[in-house]
Amino acid sequence: SQEYPFWVNQQSIYNDVWFLFVYTSTGSPVHFIARAVNSQLFVFPTWQTNSSTGYGTTGQIIENLDVSPFTIYSDTTLNLLVSATNIGDSAVHTSVSASLVIEEVDVLTITKVTPDSVETQGDSTFYSIPNSGETHFFQRSFTIDFQKPDSCSIINKVKVELQDNSGNILDTIHNDVNPLESTEITITSASSLRIQVTYDGSASSVSTGPPTVHTIRYSFRLSCTTDSDIDVVSEEFKSGEKSALWRMPDGLSRVGGRDVGLDDWCSKGTYEWMQSNSALWQKISINDISGEHALDLGHESHQYGTDISTYHFVNLLSDEQQGTKNYLQLVEKMTLALLLGDEDAIASVTNFITISRTEYTSLANMPEVQLLFTPTGKSTQLLKQGWIWELMTTGSLSAISDGVVLTVSVGGTWTAPSNVRHNNVHNNHLLIKLKRSMLNDSP
Repeated sequence: SQEYPFWVNQQSIYNDVWFLFVYTSTGSPVHFIARAVNSQLFVFPTWQTNSSTGYGTTGQIIENLDVSPFTIYSDTTLNLLVSATNIGDSAVHTSVSASLVIEEVDVLTITKVTPDSVETQGDSTFYSIPNSGETHFFQRSFTIDFQKPDSCSIINKVKVELQDNSGNILDTIHNDVNPLESTEITITSASSLRIQVTYDGSASSVSTGPPTVHTIRYSFRLSCTTDSDIDVVSEEFKSGEKSALWRMPDGLSRVGGRDVGLDDWCSKGTYEWMQSNSALWQKISINDISGEHALDLGHESHQYGTDISTYHFVNLLSDEQQGTKNYLQLVEKMTLALLLGDEDAIASVTNFITISRTEYTSLANMPEVQLLFTPTGKSTQLLKQGWIWELMTTGSLSAISDGVVLTVSVGGTWTAPSNVRHNNVHNNHLLIKLKRSMLNDSP
């Protein structure tokens, strides 16, 4: 401005004004500055001896503008508007010179996150979360594809967080870990990593008693360092929604052997249902629910953490609980009752049937119970196929031995609830299938 230095130092009334405005194609402001030339004795940009405001050898002022908030969902166009107004005269004038320059910036981008798969009856989207202080037996991982700037040779930091569906952090799995220094991160190519997201060397610190969430995500962020020693950090990339499995409530009676990786993993809703029905577990012991990460335990179900295998309601064994032995004991009692009319055997069978009827009805009528699978009774030399179910529903059973018809009655008939099923698979245990839509599997 020719107003400087003389007229500006005099704080002349001919106080020229100017402005510079950068805005997007939709009119959103990106940068704005306006000044009267007299004020620039005291505020940025201040006058230099050559009557300009430029600095250094270039004589320019450089402003870095962050336009990322305007390009999240689509590209945008930047517009530059400058104006200078001479006040009162045209003898000495003021001008503004400005330009927009797009500079290449080093960018590190995660392009894809691919989860692994496991042997399951489900879809591999269930992830077990150990109790605080515990670890996994079976490990899960994601493959991370990325694009890094040419100025970065390798990824040198990996951050992985376990989050709820609202983005709240449940635990930090890897906190800026160097892949070269970790056994849980594998460099699979120049543009991909395989990252373990389960607890192996370090234990979980997630609060699990009781669980607070059902839906989880894994959050990934990568970093690298350029040749100019500038750290470049990727934007956060979140996995798709996953479902959490939690250890069942403490203190409940168990039966059977334990599977590798444990077999009592349940959904949040199942956990809460089991807690609210504590009286039920005083009557029956639990065998298994789901394997770690819903791994296949040899069942045709149990993939959601909502199927509970249990012992019979009546234990015929004197010193142990073992499903197959208990069923065979019932076979023996029924055989003795038919062949010999043994009163103790008849009493044992009657007790088994009577209690089972009552408990099946009570359990099946719970609104959260979708199906209850029970024994049917496999055929033997004496007993017909389905003999247990016939006893349950009709109250009596007949068999033929050496041409003689033998009959045992246990009293009355029983109408089974419509959601009670029976088959040979469940002769040695019961299966409670919960109705997922009725469980509190949220948030």
